[in-house]
Amino acid sequence: MTAGGEDMELSLVGYVAHVSHGFALPLFGQHDRANTLYVADCWPSGDHSGTISSFDVHEPQSNSWLPADQSVIVRVGDPWLDVFLWNGMVFVGNAQSLWSQLMPIRAELEQFAPLSLLDAAMNADSPERDMLAPAAMSYVADRFNWERAMRWREGILRRQVVKLVRRVTPQFREEPTATKHLLAANVSTAYLNLPRLLLDQLGKAAALEPLIEDTLRFATSLGLRVDLPRDTSSIPFGESRLQKDTSPESNARLDQGAVLVLFIGRRAREIARHIDEPGWFPADVRSDVMRDSRTSDIRVTPKMIHVVNGDDPRAVKKLASSYEVVMVLIDDLHVTDQLTSQARTLLDTTRALGRLRILVPALPEDRPAKFFYDEAVSPFLGDWPFHALLDTAQARSPFWWGNPKRSLDRRIADVISSAACLSLSARVGDSLARNARSNGPALMILAMDLERGRGPHNDPEWSLSSESTWFEPGPPTARGRVHFRESIEVRTEDGKGVKRAFLECRSIGQHFGSFAVAMMNDLVGDERGRVRHGPDMAEPPQDLISALKFPLQAFAFHARTAAKPVRLLLTAETPTLEALLAADRSDWQVVRYTDRDTLRRLALSEAPIGRRNVPSEVALGSISASDINRRLAVRGVDTRDVIRMTPDQLHEWLDGVSPEERRRLRAEIRPLRISGNPSATGEPPAYAARRKQLLAGRLSDDPALRALIDILKVDPREGLGRRVYKRAADLDACWTPPADGFMRFALADGEIPPLIAPLGPEEIVLQTSFIIDGDWSAPALFRSQVFGIWAAATLSRSSSWISRFSVGATFAGFPVPPRFRIVGTNGAGCALQSDDNELLALASEVEGHIERMANAGRGTSWKSAQRSDLLRELPVAKRLEALILSAYDLPVDADDLSILERLVAMNSLLHRQ
Repeated sequence: MTAGGEDMELSLVGYVAHVSHGFALPLFGQHDRANTLYVADCWPSGDHSGTISSFDVHEPQSNSWLPADQSVIVRVGDPWLDVFLWNGMVFVGNAQSLWSQLMPIRAELEQFAPLSLLDAAMNADSPERDMLAPAAMSYVADRFNWERAMRWREGILRRQVVKLVRRVTPQFREEPTATKHLLAANVSTAYLNLPRLLLDQLGKAAALEPLIEDTLRFATSLGLRVDLPRDTSSIPFGESRLQKDTSPESNARLDQGAVLVLFIGRRAREIARHIDEPGWFPADVRSDVMRDSRTSDIRVTPKMIHVVNGDDPRAVKKLASSYEVVMVLIDDLHVTDQLTSQARTLLDTTRALGRLRILVPALPEDRPAKFFYDEAVSPFLGDWPFHALLDTAQARSPFWWGNPKRSLDRRIADVISSAACLSLSARVGDSLARNARSNGPALMILAMDLERGRGPHNDPEWSLSSESTWFEPGPPTARGRVHFRESIEVRTEDGKGVKRAFLECRSIGQHFGSFAVAMMNDLVGDERGRVRHGPDMAEPPQDLISALKFPLQAFAFHARTAAKPVRLLLTAETPTLEALLAADRSDWQVVRYTDRDTLRRLALSEAPIGRRNVPSEVALGSISASDINRRLAVRGVDTRDVIRMTPDQLHEWLDGVSPEERRRLRAEIRPLRISGNPSATGEPPAYAARRKQLLAGRLSDDPALRALIDILKVDPREGLGRRVYKRAADLDACWTPPADGFMRFALADGEIPPLIAPLGPEEIVLQTSFIIDGDWSAPALFRSQVFGIWAAATLSRSSSWISRFSVGATFAGFPVPPRFRIVGTNGAGCALQSDDNELLALASEVEGHIERMANAGRGTSWKSAQRSDLLRELPVAKRLEALILSAYDLPVDADDLSILERLVAMNSLLHRQ
């Protein structure tokens, strides 16, 4: 029985779980726990990126209900919704949002539920599909047998092909006869069987080439080559990248790629997911790799780089017999006194696969890679006959040649893909092979596109330096440690762009000192006289050196400031609390070279260090977490979940609707705090309404919606499109007022020192802030020096986005002393309170001072008021800070390091709930 028409509106209210985990059947109803339930049909059929086409009445024998905050209102034409189950958690969303929601548990799913994770990747059209497929294939083979695995492989490939076909011809139905299936497979080959009419339709829609390329990639990841339809030669591809060579050797090369990147280990996996084709190739690319043997034209293959999970033995067994270049991306954890058996097997397998072999360290985030420095790995370096060790540490050098806004993992992936393609250069390949025979393996470093001036220096030596090698400007011959250098012309795939790349191979050795000197000179600029180094300086104390994991990658400086000389140890690793304490005992400062803010403060500031003796980057190790602490802070609303409007737009809109409609809308609309300052006029600068809540029950031609579209001057499909909430739980928490007796405060995300401001009735904030409910103890604690030090130590830093607080570390791990108490409130909410009347009175008085200073009319803002010296020197503020320090058993003059040491000790007592 099919229900309703296009105007029918239902809510996702429950699901039927056919298995304990993975995808469940979504159930819809007209309200929560409805007696009549429906299932949805999808268009195109089987495509989870499609839309809902109809609803059918369904009578399940048993079902589960969704929590109210996960209910989603939908109608025909809305995106398809899925329900995914894992370990008691229920995830709801369209294919793309569900894939994003699964991010924190993907590693767990890949280990225990690889089929469900692969389904999610396929539904979302994620490029990670091809990396997950080998593990899924191995899972089926191990749990059942090889014959069952081959049938599963054939079925999932056919399902993908049918899905892509239906995106062009939605009515397509596959013939039930096996001989007429679109795809069939045997042990080694998949055969595409596309009828002539279908080929014509796909060709006219420019969908044939993408379908073939997708099938090639997916089949290759599952260990199959693809036999393409014979009739594809008559389909006009236009300026296709896929220039087909029918020889078996060429087909294998196109399927597998010219460069193999095998990754092993968790850190390697994190980096490998970002490896992509660079979009260019060397002008002197080897003729037997990418040149048509008949025309000598360069042929760009669909996949130059083949990334394979080395942790999957079955994937390794199905590699091609040879590649031009083999790169092994491997974790430090696999290298101790000797190689793990898993890594040894991997290297033995790849020993004879590549003409060139390059070892690629999976650069850790908080320290150097062992491969560059640790003597324990030296035997390993000689066991595998590799030609070069790739310097992935270039990715975090301050002289990085690429896009400075990219995250560290993406930078490392850029280095790998660039090195892979440069190794296809005839000159580079010959030089690497010749050098390895003469000198043994070398450190491979590179820089791209320097002539465009993307870096601050013209000499490529700046961009070729890192924590793993030296910096020494001048001609290479002056050093005698350079094996060879090549300057290579590279061309973009479309033939319209030309770049210049530099590649150099050096001796592998420890030269952190010259890099550290260059980095400090670059940092201080014209103030070089402030910083000195040399043999006449005092050596760092032994207990400080012993606290470092990489003591040889440390270099000492003395900085001359007006206050007092600063003895500074610059390191390649993030200093631990143990190292900071050892340095403090000897009046030294230990700072990682990437912590440029702290280095500037120590080397260039005239202010004394005083109590600020903790750098911005510190490694705290494992942090315990408390669930009730985690629930105290809620991130503000996602901008995509609300519709924003100015006060003028709101008034114009409400003036044009009926009184009854106006009352209903006013109950839904909330004032939106854009900054910490409340409006001087008393009216907020903006208002917001929950997108789905506003659209619920309204047709597209609803007068109120049409009026809002006209006022906002937006495209109806974009401005008022129906979509699944990005963060429904946070949205509901922001819209729900605080419990009786509590106030609500906004804490700015990533701001150090912390900034917190009280919110007015029903005020909401965007995701750049957190909301915290409580009495006056909330701003007292979260504006305090104690929280500021903890927040700075747990701050998530990245070059690709603003620094942010971590819910798991910053809030769930923050120890709350007995003078404060976290209590449960509405639903899953929590609030902070204190029974200390003196503390509450002081906090209220301090808040009054901040408000008066911010409204003084002399350009003082809420931000400058909270951070002003005048506020800190007030007796009431000093007394409040002393009370909070005493709650942590700390003296009033405690320095930052003492506070951090105390917080780490208290955090170790927290228990996960």
